[in-house]
Amino acid sequence: MALLTMGGSSPKLIKSDQSGIADPDSGRRYLSAIQYLAPAKTSGHQVCPFATDGCKSSCLFTAGRGATNSVQTARVNRTRSFFGDRPEYWETLECELQKFQNRADRNGFKPAVRLNGTSDLPFERLRGSLFDRFSDFQFYDYTKDENRMLRFLSGDFPANYHLTFSRSEKNENGCREILRNGGTVAVVYRGKQWPTHWRGFPTIDGDQHDLTFVHHAGHVLALYAKGRAKRDDTGFVVDPEPWSLRLPIIGY
Repeated sequence: MALLTMGGSSPKLIKSDQSGIADPDSGRRYLSAIQYLAPAKTSGHQVCPFATDGCKSSCLFTAGRGATNSVQTARVNRTRSFFGDRPEYWETLECELQKFQNRADRNGFKPAVRLNGTSDLPFERLRGSLFDRFSDFQFYDYTKDENRMLRFLSGDFPANYHLTFSRSEKNENGCREILRNGGTVAVVYRGKQWPTHWRGFPTIDGDQHDLTFVHHAGHVLALYAKGRAKRDDTGFVVDPEPWSLRLPIIGY
């Protein structure tokens, strides 16, 4: 059972791979991979401890390819593997990461990996050695764990692991604090237009690609609602005032 999904199987990662964005140090373009687990407690195991009602009902688990039974079954199986046989799970993950690195090296790319595609696990604590072993990788994730995000902003994180904070209907005060401290925050909007600012902070298009670590600090990544999120009524999805809308503008 494969743990990592490559860019060709994920529309958003395809955008990342085709964006032409390159690592500023090496000049190599990024090649992306992602791990999708079964979110919240859908597998019987909790992988999203800070999930809210809006987050759970709007999760990408219900959008695109993730809505198919076969894909959801695979994600449940990966999650049960993580909790059921941790040593085998780590061995499999590190083997796949090594193969991915070999592929990237052969083709002159910089590997970029999200370990939490549809989960929110603290991999920096669960397997800190992973980031040293794969020091050439750029790891990145979203999180709703405010304390975890603040540890990242304070520098208490592997140098090659970047976090973006995810707004929910319950954590707006945390979002403001994180933005004031130079973090980036993802906000989900209904539709493909959004205001120039959210709570006084500038918004940029977060749907052009998934390489969140290239965006300027202190910005809001505007994402548009997908799947069941389009019908959200919890406040997780934001409805901007009509007068404030603008067309999406790409920004790094």
